[in-house]
Amino acid sequence: MAIPNIVNVSSIQAKSFGNTLTTSNALVLVNGASSGNCIKINNIVLSNYSNAATTANVEYNRAAAGTGTATFLVSQVSIPSGASLIVTDKSTGFYMEEDTSIKAVATTGSAVQIFLSYEVIS
Repeated sequence: MAIPNIVNVSSIQAKSFGNTLTTSNALVLVNGASSGNCIKINNIVLSNYSNAATTANVEYNRAAAGTGTATFLVSQVSIPSGASLIVTDKSTGFYMEEDTSIKAVATTGSAVQIFLSYEVIS
């Protein structure tokens, strides 16, 4: 199924998600290959709650499994201790087509949390 025509949608569901990043590049959000949905990313925020600076990556991937071509939203960005980084916000949001994903990783495990606000459009 193709992504919906966003001029004539039947449903827009507001969603939020948060998780702690590890040192393994992991899937954070997936829009499956035949979901029939378009996902609008409103914001992505990284928060370092550790006692030391750390770096992180967030990537947009052209495969739902996270194995396709990656485009970095942030790459090796340093986040000071106790600070947050706005990766994207409402003014720089973007759409995820079917068969795409977002992956993220931090150089220090259990130091950075990621938070996403998005809309599932069908």
